[in-house]
Amino acid sequence: MKTVLLVGPWVGEFGWELMAWQGWLRAITERKKFHRIIVLNTPGKESMYALPNSVYEDIVLPEVSGDASCYGRLFNKGEDAAAFYTWCRDKIQEVKEKAENEDATHVEILMPNYQNPYWCPTFWPYQKFISYRVKSATIYSKPTVAFVIRKRSFCSERNLDQSWWDSLASLLTKGGVEVLECPHTFEEARWVLSSVDLAIGGSTGGIHLASLCECPIYVWGVPFSIYGPWEISDKQRHEIAWNPLGAPLIETLNNVEGWKPKVDKVYGRVMFALEDIGRRAANLEKNKKLWQFKVWLPGRLRLMLGQFLFEVQNRKNRRLGSKLLEIIAPSKIERQ
Repeated sequence: MKTVLLVGPWVGEFGWELMAWQGWLRAITERKKFHRIIVLNTPGKESMYALPNSVYEDIVLPEVSGDASCYGRLFNKGEDAAAFYTWCRDKIQEVKEKAENEDATHVEILMPNYQNPYWCPTFWPYQKFISYRVKSATIYSKPTVAFVIRKRSFCSERNLDQSWWDSLASLLTKGGVEVLECPHTFEEARWVLSSVDLAIGGSTGGIHLASLCECPIYVWGVPFSIYGPWEISDKQRHEIAWNPLGAPLIETLNNVEGWKPKVDKVYGRVMFALEDIGRRAANLEKNKKLWQFKVWLPGRLRLMLGQFLFEVQNRKNRRLGSKLLEIIAPSKIERQ
């Protein structure tokens, strides 16, 4: 029997799409073979969803469609959330009927849970990740940094003024470092992030893409927690949970500097990061392996064990699972 998998559309945040959706789809299609896979999504992400026997269909979201938030959207007063999600489901139904008439006797639908975000582990068998690094990308002749500049209207207090970035660019240029702005389209961004020595910016989707391009990262922001086997801090999210390929990373995720770090401090950390974990750093491989061995690998193994115990707690023995989770959970100090 021919089975077609109909996927999407994704309407949430780009970072969540990278770390809690495309990898999940990839794992599903690895475990089960489909006659055809139809991916409905916004334009420009074809290579993100390059799967065997897949077809990518561009869709344009309705004009009034809120702001991306996790898996779904946040709507302003007066905007009709129900109508938007109905539009998404109607679009899926339209393509489903077309596929059934063409060549499928059965169509399976995979849609994000738009209004109820949930924890999706970033390891097999829950998700499968591939590197988006472009191996043929040009490596620049001198140290080069990509500015991953957040420009969203949603939570705009996290954005930095252009004058802040210009001041940092001026310091770096005087220090012999080239500066590029990371593009906001997937294909162009992955080429830049495959070429530069370091990606820098506040926590945002482009930083998560950098990790999947195996690009060294310096990230800043205000710490907050996400749901998982236990409360996962933003530090652990960037270093471990949402870093499935182990890209080397330096962070200042704290309440002191938060989203508005001082230019001179960022300049100093960028220069240090270029020497310590930048793509042309003399001891990159040694430093990367040491960081992965001390921080990343133990964290990933703990998350895997935590997920197993989390499922014991939910499906078999709540008391035993809770007790064991308590024992292996990171301490409050580790979570900071």
